[in-house]
Amino acid sequence: MNYINEYFFKSKKKYIEKIFDYYNFLYYRFNTYERFTNLSEEVFKSIYFYENINKEIKRNHKTKEIKNILVVLNGLDISQAPIKMHFILAKKLKEQNINYVLFSVLNKDEFNNFDLAEKCIKENELNYFIPKEYELEKRQIEYFKFLDENRFEAILFTSFYFSPLSIFILKMVENKNIILGRFVHQQPENFFDSKMDFIINWDTLRYFNKCNRIYDVIWPIDSDYINSIEEKICLRESYCLPKNSKLIMSIGRSIKFKNNNFWLFILNFLNKYQNYYFFVIGADYSIFYDLDKEITDKINQYKDRIIMLGHIENGFVLIKQCDIFLNTFPSGGGSALAEAYYFEKKILTFFNKMENPNPVENSLSIIENYFENAENIFPKYPDIDNLLCLADKLINDKDNFNEYYLKSKKYDIKNLEYKYFVENLIKFIKSIN
Repeated sequence: MNYINEYFFKSKKKYIEKIFDYYNFLYYRFNTYERFTNLSEEVFKSIYFYENINKEIKRNHKTKEIKNILVVLNGLDISQAPIKMHFILAKKLKEQNINYVLFSVLNKDEFNNFDLAEKCIKENELNYFIPKEYELEKRQIEYFKFLDENRFEAILFTSFYFSPLSIFILKMVENKNIILGRFVHQQPENFFDSKMDFIINWDTLRYFNKCNRIYDVIWPIDSDYINSIEEKICLRESYCLPKNSKLIMSIGRSIKFKNNNFWLFILNFLNKYQNYYFFVIGADYSIFYDLDKEITDKINQYKDRIIMLGHIENGFVLIKQCDIFLNTFPSGGGSALAEAYYFEKKILTFFNKMENPNPVENSLSIIENYFENAENIFPKYPDIDNLLCLADKLINDKDNFNEYYLKSKKYDIKNLEYKYFVENLIKFIKSIN
């Protein structure tokens, strides 16, 4: 880091070339999520401000009214759960006469599913910004003009590590009497989090965050939308399952199922519980090509009881039909886990106590948000034998385990609804002003 910082100041290359060189050094020479940890203040002050912009954004006057909030996103791909959450927030806040503007740092050709995002924006009459320019110099000016022409009481970021163009926005709006916050969707980003007025924190990552003001939340559920969706498919009828059949289900992107240990557990589970069928939403049969042959050969023996549904629009509502929700591992779920809790399903998952801010390892710590004494209920990864023991307790209610399981739940499901989340978020932001 010292070398590339020195390079930035001493290089005689053009400003824009130095920026791209700097990013290349970071992304191709550093393989951890902490690329920006050692970024110097001097570089931060210099690298993210286009030299041809010679005026400042007009300062806001502090007010206790929160009417306009900007959220800075790395594209508007609504198929991604964290980004979809902000579309829902925009709709819910609009009902309270609060303008929640979706700001993409990427243009429409740089993120997926623009057509779906555009459809949702038009149907719900949401306000948004998508840059048109491709060249970074021109795009910075585009950012600047939008920010200069609009007034926001608060600006929320989602990531700087994974969305480095967001750093341009931070440089433009800091010290402008605007409340600055960040949703911690994956991990602390302490170089930048220390510059925020507050952090919206999803889980026990708070223990690694250096921001002085942290607002702890759990993943909100759009209950109104869920209750309005008609289940178009009955899995038991569609797949002609026996009357005594039970369903175990997992949801996630394909990459989460390309794991031999995961399927080893499934094979052991299906062998032990002959009336269970395993349904996967979000991945299809092609993922088996990425597993060891020994595993796929065994999977073929259970091909009638393993159903890969692939991507299904609003597939999460099918969780209602399962008897057990199996959290993926070693990379666990976030929104799917919250939905399984909301549907009051028995949850089968590992629990790893958070020991470092790595997002992959920490995904299995999220269950602690929902259960007291999680370490006494859920086994530590990768103890598959104890995960099978947990399944046995949930299925057969050994030693009245299910009563203990239910009493360990932290929240009434109503506390997971967006109405509760939005009301408390706005109160919290107002308290900062």
